[in-house]
Parts: sequence; structure tokens; C-alpha cells
Amino acid sequence: MPLAVTVLSVVLAIAFGATGAAKALGSRALLDRVAYLPVGAGVLRTAGLVEVVCAAGLVAGVWLHPLGLAAAAVLAVQSALAVAVHVWAQRDRGSLVAAALRIPAAYTGALVVLLAGLLVWT
Repeated sequence: MPLAVTVLSVVLAIAFGATGAAKALGSRALLDRVAYLPVGAGVLRTAGLVEVVCAAGLVAGVWLHPLGLAAAAVLAVQSALAVAVHVWAQRDRGSLVAAALRIPAAYTGALVVLLAGLLVWT
């Protein structure tokens, strides 16, 4: 596996693992920051659990390529859904593109799609 794929997998695993753990544990600071979203704490905790499991899958994907690809695919879909929910919740606050660009999931999701493409290509 190319070094770039390994590094990207580990970096994304750290990012999704950290934010996923905060969501899964119900971090009060995080829940307060996303209180405007039309979803409950249970949905956020489930999303966090998915992120933690997929972060482990990204790391395992360094050795088991199909597992890494599956984890990247799930995270790409989850990131797209997260961007859609955040943009929908902010739809009355101006430009939808500007709202999407303020959401970290837009950037991490793009990196996950890049990783999935690299995994398929290698």
C-alpha cells in the first residue's frame, strides 16, 4: 500500500476517532455546539459510534484493504449526510454553499472519498 494511503488512513482514523468518541460519549460541549440540528442526542451518539468503528476499520484497512475501503465508503456517506443535515438546518442563514464550507464534515468527507479512490486504485 502506498505511503500516502497509509498516512491518510491514519490521519482520518485519528480525526474520526476523536470526534466520534466525543459524540458517542455525549460530550456536553459538542451537544451544545450542534443544538441547532434537527436530530436528537441518540442520533448523534449513534453517528459517533459509527465513526469510532469506521476509524478502527481505516486502521485495519492498512493490512486488510477491503475493510479499509468499506470503512471509507461508510464514512463518505455519513459525511455527505452530515453536510446535508447541517446545510438544511442553516438554510435560512444565507448561502447554502457558504454553510457547507463552514462544516468540517465537508472537508473530512472529501478526504475520505479521496482515500476510497486511492484504495480502489491501488
